[in-house]
Amino acid sequence: MADQKPLDALAKFLRRPHKALVQENNVLVLKENGLNVQGFLSIAKHLTRTSNQQALLGKTPAEQAFVDQWLEYLILNLDAKTDKYSSLQDLNSYLRDRVYMIGNCITLADLLLFFALHQTMSELTFQEKEKFLHLSRWYDNLQYQYNFRESYSLLHFQKNCLYGSS
Repeated sequence: MADQKPLDALAKFLRRPHKALVQENNVLVLKENGLNVQGFLSIAKHLTRTSNQQALLGKTPAEQAFVDQWLEYLILNLDAKTDKYSSLQDLNSYLRDRVYMIGNCITLADLLLFFALHQTMSELTFQEKEKFLHLSRWYDNLQYQYNFRESYSLLHFQKNCLYGSS
C-alpha cells in the first residue's frame, strides 16, 4: 500500500502531526527527528506508538496479535489486485456478531480497514451494500462515531432492507 492518504487521515485521528512523508522508490518513508521509517504498516504503527493512543495497537498480547493479523490481511487481500468481492464476503462474515474488528473498542485494524475500504464501499450500490449487511453496519458505525469527513466523504447506507434476501 503506497497511498499516503490513509496515513494522513490516521495522523489527524491520532492528533499526531507528521513532518515529512515522502515516496522513495515506490515506498513510503516517514522522515522526522533523524529517523526514517519505511513502509505503510511500519509508519502507521510508529504514528500510533508515538501518539497518546497506543491502545489502538491492542491492550493485551492477544489483541496485539489480532491487530497484526488484520493489518496483514489488509495488505495481502485488500491492497493487492485480488478478488475484492471475496474479501468483502470474508469481512462481512467476520463482523456478523462484532461491533469492532477486535474486542470492544476501535483498534488500528478498524481504522486502516476503514480507510482501505472507502473507495470500494463508495462504488457499491445500495443493493450490493445490503449483501454485505454486517460490513456496511460496521463501516457506517465508524464513519459516524469518528469524524473522518475531512479526509473521506460520507457514504450513505439504507437503514432497512430494500431488496430482501439475495
